[in-house]
Amino acid sequence: MPDGYDVIIIGGGSAALAAAMTCQARGKRTAVVANGAETTNLYKAERIANYPGAENITGRELAELFRRQLDSCGADIITGRALSVMPLGESFGVAVGNNFYTCAAVILAVGITRENLYPGEAEFLGRGVSYCATCDGMLYRGKTVAVIGAGAEARADADFLESIGCTVLRFEDSLRYAINGTDKAETLVAGATEYRVDCVFIIKESIAVATLVPGLEGGKAGITVTHGEPRISPACSPRATAPASPISWQRRWARETLRRSPRVSISTKRNKRRNKNGSCTYQNSGI
Repeated sequence: MPDGYDVIIIGGGSAALAAAMTCQARGKRTAVVANGAETTNLYKAERIANYPGAENITGRELAELFRRQLDSCGADIITGRALSVMPLGESFGVAVGNNFYTCAAVILAVGITRENLYPGEAEFLGRGVSYCATCDGMLYRGKTVAVIGAGAEARADADFLESIGCTVLRFEDSLRYAINGTDKAETLVAGATEYRVDCVFIIKESIAVATLVPGLEGGKAGITVTHGEPRISPACSPRATAPASPISWQRRWARETLRRSPRVSISTKRNKRRNKNGSCTYQNSGI
């Protein structure tokens, strides 16, 4: 694997495929982060009748066609869920399970995330809420954890947590969930019942874009892209950020950028000028 990619594309649908083919055609070192085709909503569609060039085809056939073309375009395929995207000054870091990859630009082609965040999910993320059992499971060895998810990955993660000594509460039903606590997650409300837990592992097929890229602004219409100040946009460029909570995210980004950038010295030599009324004015000279 290269030390770093030129572009990492997150997503496995038609937009991701088009982006991967274009990047490869332009000679970029490209990687695509995607789950297996069988996990997508497209794969589950009974019939697709309105996609150009694919007349009267099943969702499974179209998803498999996308994946075959993606496999043959030459980009590296990283199978798994992207958990987070972080600006690192001159590059970006993308966490996929236990692995971490760097790149000069990130393209978000994740499509529509239909799942809303549970109450408390964003607030306690990293403080008793996790999206990756193999990443964080050992922190809760011998403790009580909850796993929310109905897919094969959720069941495998619950089995893994039990194998390392956790007491695992499994939740596969579509209940109303809420996570409560003070400094960290302490209880999970599932339906009308409250459970004391040390961690809640939420295993979804995809992660909401606002959670994947902290600070990214968005609404019902999609991602907000502005031109007045640097933002993280759907096709990210190096050094771009999108502070939805402006102060904290800008400070984190600024600290990392300054740490990696050459020092800038500022001259504070002051020139004295006497005014007509006898007072004096001092001016700083240059940078």
